[in-house]
Amino acid sequence: GLFFRAIQKQGAWDPESIREGLLSMGPYMGVTGRIEFRGHGDPVRGAVLLRIEGGRARFYRELSPTDPAP
Repeated sequence: GLFFRAIQKQGAWDPESIREGLLSMGPYMGVTGRIEFRGHGDPVRGAVLLRIEGGRARFYRELSPTDPAP
């Protein structure tokens, strides 16, 4: 999905074109949540915190890169 869209957007599949396509796409909602590439090239994405209760992992909280530090 994400890389294919970047290739389509740029019309080329060399590494620099893919990088530029990813940077220019803005936020992308995938199956694992929101992902965005910014100027440094690394993806910015959230994380899910799980809590172990009764020996089972249970959803606790979702963290976004825009959330203030706890």
